[in-house]
Amino acid sequence: MKTKADIMKNALLTLTFILCFGTLYSQTVKKFNVYFDVDKYTLKEESVKTLEQILTLYNENYVTGIGLSAHTDFDASDDYNKVLSQNRARSVVDYLTARNIKQSEMKAGWHGEQIPIASNSTLEGKQLNRRVEISLEYKPFTSADEILERIRDEEQHFEIPTNEDYSITASNGSEIFIPQNAFVDDLGRKIGNRRVVISIEEALSAKDGITSLLVTETESGEMLESGGMIKVTASLDGKPLQLRGDKALGVDLPSENLEDGMSVFTGSRNADGLMRWNITKDKFAAGRQDIIGAPLRLDLSVFEKFVRPIPAISKADMQEQVVTFPVPPSVLKQPRMPRMPKEVNPDKVVTGIKAWFTSDARKEEIAQEIYDERYEDYEGRLARYQEHKKDYDKDLAEYKQNFALYEEKMADISDDIEQHIDYLKKEYNKHKRVYDQARINYGINYIRSRNDQGKFTSVKPEKYIYRVTQAKMDFARSGHLEYLANQLAYYNMLSRFDAKFIAKNFVKDNEISISKMRKYYSKHRRSMNFNRSYSLQNNKLAHEMMQDKEVKEMINLAISKKFETDAANGISTQGAVDNFYSAGVKKLGWINCDRFSKIKFKVAAKFAVAGVVGERVMVYIKKFKSLMSTSSVGEERQVKIPVREKAKVIHIMAVEGKPQLSIVDFVARKGVKIRPDYKEVSLEELKTQLAAL
Repeated sequence: MKTKADIMKNALLTLTFILCFGTLYSQTVKKFNVYFDVDKYTLKEESVKTLEQILTLYNENYVTGIGLSAHTDFDASDDYNKVLSQNRARSVVDYLTARNIKQSEMKAGWHGEQIPIASNSTLEGKQLNRRVEISLEYKPFTSADEILERIRDEEQHFEIPTNEDYSITASNGSEIFIPQNAFVDDLGRKIGNRRVVISIEEALSAKDGITSLLVTETESGEMLESGGMIKVTASLDGKPLQLRGDKALGVDLPSENLEDGMSVFTGSRNADGLMRWNITKDKFAAGRQDIIGAPLRLDLSVFEKFVRPIPAISKADMQEQVVTFPVPPSVLKQPRMPRMPKEVNPDKVVTGIKAWFTSDARKEEIAQEIYDERYEDYEGRLARYQEHKKDYDKDLAEYKQNFALYEEKMADISDDIEQHIDYLKKEYNKHKRVYDQARINYGINYIRSRNDQGKFTSVKPEKYIYRVTQAKMDFARSGHLEYLANQLAYYNMLSRFDAKFIAKNFVKDNEISISKMRKYYSKHRRSMNFNRSYSLQNNKLAHEMMQDKEVKEMINLAISKKFETDAANGISTQGAVDNFYSAGVKKLGWINCDRFSKIKFKVAAKFAVAGVVGERVMVYIKKFKSLMSTSSVGEERQVKIPVREKAKVIHIMAVEGKPQLSIVDFVARKGVKIRPDYKEVSLEELKTQLAAL
């Protein structure tokens, strides 16, 4: 039990720490001036020295803002001087950004001759006015997050038109295909023919994941194996935009190795700032394309005969039949024969003190009276039973006839189910062909865009064409197709059972219950080997197109021309290849190409920590490209990872304003406990070591 003295002592210690900490790490504002020669905006030697001082402070501290204000003397016109001051600001910004200061951290303004600080009547005064004022706001690093924010790659921005299809290649090789008229505002309204800003952040390496706090875990903490992450957003006049419901972005993520079974995950950050992921129904497809040599020039005119209009969809196209079960006859309730009343015990008819004053003869009389009343009631119930029995015997014959008819109808249910399956197949095939045609049209349009930009360098374009014409897309019929595919799976399952089993387990209100079928299918799919043979992935029309004689000849001719050009340039046809994951994405924001880890046996690895405020501890498993967060257990951190796997634990913190880093290799075993080996590092050293993970 703490005393009042202990509480006051702790409060004073806490207050002292806050005051000391606030003084030690208070924000500093330092100002610099960079001067220029007459009518010049090139940097002088002494100006470069001033900028190097700024770079030194920037690389050793957490900078919260850099402000630039450019000026001129009074010579020349006002308009000329404004342009000159703008060029001076640009010279300073270009010098700083070339040395890894993020442009987003700088705010520049130019004012021409409007704000002099000295008289323009003297040469000395004019020299002081030809300047760029630089204000640097900074403080020592206080947490790992501030350190990581500094070395994080800057967001990329691209301004594009909205009235045409557009492809963007980001700095690390990710490619984004944006269809025309893809965006609406936050109220769902069309934005018309405008130029929008696309912002992209790539996270394709362990360093990118660590600096952006992108752990590869679900909200429940389940480990994911990653193929790369990317953030795509759009804005108009600084206001965020959304994707239209019928549009999808094409996303290609480069990867050294390709794995099957990758899905699209979307993310949101938790209270600790870490990204957690949720799986969607969309999948990433793995593909490969050559990246050297001359581009492959396809004659896309031969594809035109495969582009056909998409018919309109009416509600009649979406109707479906249902299998109705016969109503079984109500089971008759047989009347129950009443029981004879029992003899009444005279000794129990009168109780308590009253029994002392009641003679045995009187007790006999009372018992007889009670029995007579009960017998009279029995006779009445017996008469009613005899009447009900007559009615029951009469209805029983009718019930047996109705039940025989019910049995006959139930015998036909299996035929009804087979007919319904045939109906579903016809519906599915009808809508699937239209859906495939929509994907053909979209794919050829996308291929045309890539071909026009000279992006085809593959010697095996067939696989690439198959991939883009089989990509899942948001289409008016796709939801109905998925519904039909599910129905086919469920009804094929029902065809294994007899009618009575179906009626008992799957029927509700005389109709087959979709929810009951879904639950049974999900529960027993593996044990009973229920296979789904209907998939939206395959595109028969794409296969027919690629088997066309003219298409094959066109592709072979384009490949031979590429080989001739490459040979003339001294390039071998066996070159390096670029692996990539591709998906259609229907939501802006962070996207993760991941799959659930197949390894079930995991052990808890424990890690000692320094106990410093703002310390970050993460674990990286290179084999799976998995970045895991750690949870607090007492004074330690721990994480569950696959047993016997090699991993690295990364500790990052700030001590006295300086970055500290520890990277320790270990093998996951039961009871393993890792201690950090912290060393002071510069920002450049930290970036280099994280990039080498």
